[in-house]
Order: sequence, then structure tokens, then C-alpha cells
Amino acid sequence: MKKRILFILFFLYIPFLYAQENNTQEKPPLKPLKVTLELAGSAMVGAGLTLASVYVFASLNKNSDGWDQLAGALLAGGIAYPVGCAAGAAMVGNSETEKGSFWATLGGSAAGAAVAVSLVAITDISELSVLYFILPAAGAVIGHNLTRHRVSPPGNALLNFSEGRISAGIPSLKLSPSRDKNNFNKQFHILSIQF
Repeated sequence: MKKRILFILFFLYIPFLYAQENNTQEKPPLKPLKVTLELAGSAMVGAGLTLASVYVFASLNKNSDGWDQLAGALLAGGIAYPVGCAAGAAMVGNSETEKGSFWATLGGSAAGAAVAVSLVAITDISELSVLYFILPAAGAVIGHNLTRHRVSPPGNALLNFSEGRISAGIPSLKLSPSRDKNNFNKQFHILSIQF
């Protein structure tokens, strides 16, 4: 039993370890409303992906035995829920001004699922299984917020490449008088690349 607990604690430490690697970047202040929206989005996307995966699994295995079909559908839904929680937290949490690591978000969600399953297995209290619907969403939000950092705004060119994303923008046009005062120097930004 002590080995299980040590394994769970080590598994929970992985997102924190990843977050400490990114602590050199500036973090925006934590907003309670955004955290609440991340929790809600995480749970809703997780539930939606779970229902979709259970439906797809059940429809693909119509000819199997009823118990096999039920067990497979529960396994597919059990795997889909933490993935959906991570996707929901990342979708709501990432914005134009801040971004968090999806892998830390997924790690936090998986850690929450592992803690919920381990608690039920260790204590034999089946009522604790409700934690499986709470802890992955909470873990995803924690993993996301531990690794979030400010994102540099896109450039002011027609095409902007920033942090692996491409966006279109309103290009800047600069007009300045030339040395002879009869003409203007024109600058038009078409492409901006940020690494």
C-alpha cells in the first residue's frame, strides 16, 4: 500500500516539475472567474468527449456480448474523460495574451484520474468514485495554470508568425518625409516572424 501511495505522489509531482522549468517567463495574475470558467469548460468537454466515445464504441460493437460491450464502453469513456478535461481547460485557458502547456494540463488531468481510481482501490469505498468526475477537471486546471505564461502579441504585419501560429493582421504603414522634403519614405509591413 505504501508503494502505491509513493507512486501516486510521484505521478502527481510530474506537472509541478514541468511547471518549475517554465518559471522564468512572466505569469499574468490569476483571475478567479477565468479559473471557474476553466473548471466548467474542462468538465463539459470531458463529459461530451466521454459520451461521444461511449456512443461510438457501443455502435461499433453491437454484436458483442452485453457485458463486454458495457465494460469496453466504460473503459473508452474512462480514458476519454481526462483527455477531454485537459482539452477543455486548455481551450478556455489559452487566450491571445496567455498560454499554458497542454502536456502539463493533460498530466494534471491524468494525475487527478489516477488519484480518484487509487482512492477507490485503496479504501474500497465505492462512494469515492464520484471523485473521478471532479479530480481530472481540477488537475487539468492546476496543470494549465502552473505552466501559463504571457504570449507576445502578434506583430502588426499582414502575416504574423508567432510561437508556431500564423495570424493575419492589419499591416502598419509609415510615411516619413524624405531628406529633400519633396517625397515620402514609405514602410509597409507584410511579414512578421517571432521565435
